[in-house]
Amino acid sequence: MLDEAPDALPTDAEDTNTYILGRVGSHNVVIAGLPTDQYGTNKAADVASNLKRSFPFIRACLMVGISGGVPSMGDIRLGDVVIGTRVMQHDLGKSVGYGQLQRTATVRILHQSLGTAATYEHQSTPSDCSECDRLKLVPRRIRDYPLIHYGAIASGNQVMRSACQRDTLARELDIICFEMEAAGIMDIMPCLPIRGICDYADSHKNKAWQRYAAATAAAYARQLLAVMSVSKVQSKSETANNQTDEEEARKIEKAEKLNRFLSYLNFHRLDSRQSAIESAHTHTCQWFLEHRLYKSWLEPEKIAHHHGFLWMRGKPGTGKSTIMKFAYLNMHESISAVVVSFFFNARGEHLEKPIQGMFRSLIYQLLKSYPALGTVLTDSHLQQNQSGSSELNTLKRTFEKAVLALGSCLFTCFIDALDECDEQQIMDMIQYFEDLTDETTSRRIGFRVCFSSRHYPYITLRRGVAFVMEDEPGHTQDLKAYVANRLRIEKSKHGDELQVMVLQKASGVFLWVVLVVGILNQEYSRGSMSLRKTLEEIPSGLSDLFEGILRRDSRNKEQLLLSILLVLCAKRPMKPQEFSHALWAGLISMGLADPELPDASKPKRHVFGCSKGLAEISKSTQPLVQFIHESVRDFLIKEGGLLGLWPDLGFHWEISGNERLKHCCQTYMDHESVRARIRQLSREPNIESPADIPRVYPFLEYACQHIFHHAEVAAEGIHQRDLLSSFRLSEWIAARNTFQHASCRYVKDVNLLYILAEIGCANLIRTIPGVEKITDVLGDRHQYPIFAAWACGNLRSLDAMLGSTPSTSCEMNITEQLDTFLSGKGNLANCACRNPLSWAAQEGRTDSVRRLIQDGAIITDRDMAGRTPLSRAVENGHEETVRLLIQNGADVNAFEDGLTMLTRALQRGSTSSAENLVLLPIENGINLKPYEGSQTSLTWALKYGYRQLAEGLIINGADLNFYDNSAAENPLVLASREGYEDIVRLLVSRGADVRGDGTPSRALLEAYRNGWESITRFLLRKGAVPGEEYHADALSRGYRGVASALKSYS
Repeated sequence: MLDEAPDALPTDAEDTNTYILGRVGSHNVVIAGLPTDQYGTNKAADVASNLKRSFPFIRACLMVGISGGVPSMGDIRLGDVVIGTRVMQHDLGKSVGYGQLQRTATVRILHQSLGTAATYEHQSTPSDCSECDRLKLVPRRIRDYPLIHYGAIASGNQVMRSACQRDTLARELDIICFEMEAAGIMDIMPCLPIRGICDYADSHKNKAWQRYAAATAAAYARQLLAVMSVSKVQSKSETANNQTDEEEARKIEKAEKLNRFLSYLNFHRLDSRQSAIESAHTHTCQWFLEHRLYKSWLEPEKIAHHHGFLWMRGKPGTGKSTIMKFAYLNMHESISAVVVSFFFNARGEHLEKPIQGMFRSLIYQLLKSYPALGTVLTDSHLQQNQSGSSELNTLKRTFEKAVLALGSCLFTCFIDALDECDEQQIMDMIQYFEDLTDETTSRRIGFRVCFSSRHYPYITLRRGVAFVMEDEPGHTQDLKAYVANRLRIEKSKHGDELQVMVLQKASGVFLWVVLVVGILNQEYSRGSMSLRKTLEEIPSGLSDLFEGILRRDSRNKEQLLLSILLVLCAKRPMKPQEFSHALWAGLISMGLADPELPDASKPKRHVFGCSKGLAEISKSTQPLVQFIHESVRDFLIKEGGLLGLWPDLGFHWEISGNERLKHCCQTYMDHESVRARIRQLSREPNIESPADIPRVYPFLEYACQHIFHHAEVAAEGIHQRDLLSSFRLSEWIAARNTFQHASCRYVKDVNLLYILAEIGCANLIRTIPGVEKITDVLGDRHQYPIFAAWACGNLRSLDAMLGSTPSTSCEMNITEQLDTFLSGKGNLANCACRNPLSWAAQEGRTDSVRRLIQDGAIITDRDMAGRTPLSRAVENGHEETVRLLIQNGADVNAFEDGLTMLTRALQRGSTSSAENLVLLPIENGINLKPYEGSQTSLTWALKYGYRQLAEGLIINGADLNFYDNSAAENPLVLASREGYEDIVRLLVSRGADVRGDGTPSRALLEAYRNGWESITRFLLRKGAVPGEEYHADALSRGYRGVASALKSYS
């Protein structure tokens, strides 16, 4: 390692390290090592602290040594070298529910996981792998030299010997090797870990590769020093430069933290609703900016009166959203202030509807406009997430903290369509904003909010200014200007009269005017001479108008119904081209369309024409098919318009509606040309989505992804056995995988049950005959269907597979565990190495265990971690499950990791039920003689204070005289030390050896040292021999009664 080794230098008087000094190239090097047979982060920190004390000008530290590698796609082999780009102390944290460790060490954003599943445990002897199963060898390409790997390292105080735990941590922390020193050193000084791989951190661990791995790590360290530049001890100016560098690094870190937070806040279609709203027509909406209430809302001196609230109410379709967009854009462009907006969208995707989406959007826009708040908000967000707050509460507190930190900066929010959000959520939100504006008003912060909503639900504000759209003269003028500009009738007295009639019947509803003007223009272009009569026949109400439009003629009724159902029942809003092909698929199955795939290059005529103008293509960056207004949906569903027009749909129209969409998906995938393309894809399973698919087969992606969703909804009333029995699963997998990222694709032989469990199709699962008998068939990334349902939060699917219903599964409730998993506080570690019976036993799901046993699950099978179901149940304290397993033949004498079931219960258990759990098997022939290392079940029971259990073990034949040489103690010694007089007497009465070989009694020693007088006298009476010093020692301890008993004996 060293080019030359000069003489040693003096070190600090308190330094206990031994050093070797030398030179590598142009670098002065000092080498220190850990004391023999000592390891761990704490010991490493001690060595580093002493090193820094004796050599304060150390520039950098290389931590060179050995480690256990994580077998991975990166092909890490014995003798390779890992360079630690990040270090995570994996065993630092606090214990939380279900035996989980909640890590508290700092975790940075992870890279892609390199961990792979462990499938083979090392047998107990011999120490090398000469007798391991040769079939479990992993074939690797031959290479002549070790490789260098760069990645994250896990550092801890415990030797990693479990392959299953290794891979679980590797997935969670994105680490590629395990070691035991770097985390301690990095707290003391800058450190680069360089670790040679000597084993795979599993049960095959031995020392055969340690020297070679150490040599490869040292060789890398030497080569690294050869290319590192040499620098002097830092001068003051260099120190100042370093401080500048540190400040720059802190700025970069803050920027990265802000970007991560912004990434969390952002979501798909965050501003799509606002983009989709039609811009104001020329010369309209200007009145709003001149309105006295709007101006009053903006005046700083009036804010104490209205607390920054402005509320605009109006009928559906009056144009509230258009006014809100106009006002928002005007303020955004005209004043130097932070202006944000959110437009609720009942027709949109998940986060466009609830207030969680609103808060995320508002905070996101605020941070983009005012980045200085980044530090306050990101720290706040992280702290609240760690404290276990719900997302909504965290967002509320974060938004409040942001607003209160604005100081003199003006901040305005425009929030549109409150009526399109859940009513209770809106009530809570209004209360939240009222409380917040009370605070901002008292602090003189320029915070304002403008709301818009329908008249119902009626919401009152304690303070604020409000007006009704249809009552405003300016709004009436806008309607008049629109009619004058858009009604394509020649200027005449008759035309003027029609304009007046339109405005009178409109009742201030802009959408009604738009639709009626369109109808009149169409009639006029056809040469109609009865426009007044047509207008008189048009109903004045918006809903009545919709009904009139839909009933106007009886042609293409099936086409009209299907187009409406494609909007109402779609799993997500369809793209225009998807809509065209879905409509064709539905019509061709009824013989109402040509067999060739339609031209989808101009979908507007299909969307607008087939829906009679009630559907449109949104003008957002990603155009989608939607109703022209939310009031269309209200008419069809809330007001019963759909059933009034098509009564055959029945009261549960969603069932028949989704059945039709399922047929659209199935018909499309079964079409000859589409199937031919799918078969082509199945021969090329790993290619990305070909360019021709969305262009030529635009409905294929939707059909693949959502056919089971529509079938699941339809299954509430229509049996789906025909679909499942004839479903072309292999073709569906090939087609679906085309549209998925590689990590989300299914393997080609995945079973249907696994897919339905992962998607969450409980109704379809119940349709599969004998479903309970195939729950233990491996599926895909979550292994078993049961685990897939659990991981994805699909409780109903879980119940369906286990043959229960939610109403009868009270004792099987896993909601709390699911909440833990879904909120990020837990993970799939609990089932990563399990089979279904093992998992059900661990969770104490007794009914599930009983069902799995009845369906043929083998009760003695071990999971991938080598554990039996009985062991899992005992460890987690599920007494009823333990009883059931034992009654069905579970092996109570099985060894696992050198422990029996009894010892495992004692080692883990700390509840009052532990004694009953381990006493139960005594009645079933448990063997109490075997011991584990230096402990027996009886010694464990005595150490952990299970006195009732200890009595049961003694009575049922436990080894009373087993002697632990390492601790120099036996059961009598332990009982005497703890003062368990009843146990001492029972042991002696059952034959425990008191006299020994005539030497001083260790049991007597423990009794007198702890002041147990009655035990001391009892042992003396039974022949225990005291030592010469016992009497004097008892006196010195102040135990006069004990000393008197010992003196009486002598």
